[in-house]
Amino acid sequence: TNRAKRPDIALFNHEGSAIIVEFKAPGVSMDAHVGDLSEYAHLLAAKSRGKLRKFYCYLIGDQLNPLRLSGWTRFAEGKGYFQSTKLPDPETGLVLGEMYSEILHYEDIVLRARKRIGVYRDKLGIEM
Repeated sequence: TNRAKRPDIALFNHEGSAIIVEFKAPGVSMDAHVGDLSEYAHLLAAKSRGKLRKFYCYLIGDQLNPLRLSGWTRFAEGKGYFQSTKLPDPETGLVLGEMYSEILHYEDIVLRARKRIGVYRDKLGIEM
């Protein structure tokens, strides 16, 4: 029943955490898909039988209506938002783990990457 519910990228480590990345096509509003991150984290927590307890979730796209976001904090730079919450079981209320999430715009990711590459380029003395 959950075959269609899968993130674009999911990475796991031995310490009990997972990274979930969901890309949205150009023109698709990310605010309509914020719940996808929580759903993916819940499904992975349930399937792991308690082995996965920390989830780092990223929703990436180019459209966002911030009026539809509640409980999210805007980054100091860029157009993105972040949130850290507990991951409760919807039926029992027991905490399954923690979820840190970010909503990022493609252009902010490119800008961050250019800055990071610039720092490395300067430290290594590479001119382009």
